Amino acid sequence: MKPVIQYYAHILRQHSVPVDKVDPELVKDMADFQGRCLGLAAVQLGVLARLIMVRYGDEYLFLANPEIVKASPKATIMREGCLSIGYGREYHPVPRSKRVKVRYMDIEGNQKTVKAEGTTARALQHEIDHLDGKLIFDYEEAMRGR
Repeated sequence: MKPVIQYYAHILRQHSVPVDKVDPELVKDMADFQGRCLGLAAVQLGVLARLIMVRYGDEYLFLANPEIVKASPKATIMREGCLSIGYGREYHPVPRSKRVKVRYMDIEGNQKTVKAEGTTARALQHEIDHLDGKLIFDYEEAMRGR
């Protein structure tokens, strides 16, 4: 199993690049974390590709080039952990939309959309943030007015 990149690593602040096709080896490396987390972004394994994995019901979805196309205006603040910050043992309050609709490409190259609410919506937003170099404590600093 590949190690999860930890913050202060500069790569976690970089923007991931869109993919034309999904690397099966990267999918395999990310799949090793199924059952150990709600989601993972490729950048957390050191790859700047716009690919995330998120638990959706009893399965995990792989979403390439995910984009939130609709988010409920109603947000809730909950404490979140992240495998790249203290190996998931540190928690920070993060406001997230309760529901989202995400457009993405699946691992076969098909364009799809997924709707999610609650914990799954939160996980999708968290992992998409990783693709843009945003981390959970950035929200805490913003809520403090920094």
